[in-house]
Amino acid sequence: MNFHPPTTEDCDNRHLGLRLQLMSVLLSLMFLVTASSAQEIVDKTAEYNVKGVYVYNFGRYITWPAETNTPPGEFVVGVVGHSPVSVPLDKLAKLKKITDRRTNEDLELKVISINSIDDYIPCHILFIPAVTDPEIATYLIENFRNKPVFLIGESADFSKNGGSAGLHISTGSVRFDINITDAQNKGLIIDAKLLKAANKIVENDARNVSIQP
Repeated sequence: MNFHPPTTEDCDNRHLGLRLQLMSVLLSLMFLVTASSAQEIVDKTAEYNVKGVYVYNFGRYITWPAETNTPPGEFVVGVVGHSPVSVPLDKLAKLKKITDRRTNEDLELKVISINSIDDYIPCHILFIPAVTDPEIATYLIENFRNKPVFLIGESADFSKNGGSAGLHISTGSVRFDINITDAQNKGLIIDAKLLKAANKIVENDARNVSIQP
């Protein structure tokens, strides 16, 4: 049997996986205890590690209705285009599962990149990066209105404009706002712990609002 010592990349991946696991635990505890800031942002890698864990925890603290049309046994997170958030999400997908709060079934976390309409499969969560064309972002918000897809954007205004949640930087930390009206219209049930951790809860249907560049 040949033994190959671990490469630097293997070690880096292992360390990132451990950091993400620890971060997930810490943010879960934060939902239970306080709505204080997630962590100080030092660089973009740290920022998107936090955002990735937030996306994962949204999956844990929201109940979806039965009619999601997602593949059986999977919890699907779609990322529009290319975003650094895919890196921590891919790591988490190898380490973690998400328990369906309605059925108590453990679901495999599946992360897909959506670069065209042909790439789309039904998702539980759709992450819309800040670099997304505003017309496309507005189209997605309108197209998924009243459908059980939790839309996450990267601005404080995203939830005000009809998105489900907006991740944004405030005083050096990643924070999030939640549009409770949008969630209710989609039949999504948000755990009180997640609402308590939110920076702001938006009650706004925001119909016919266009996202500005």
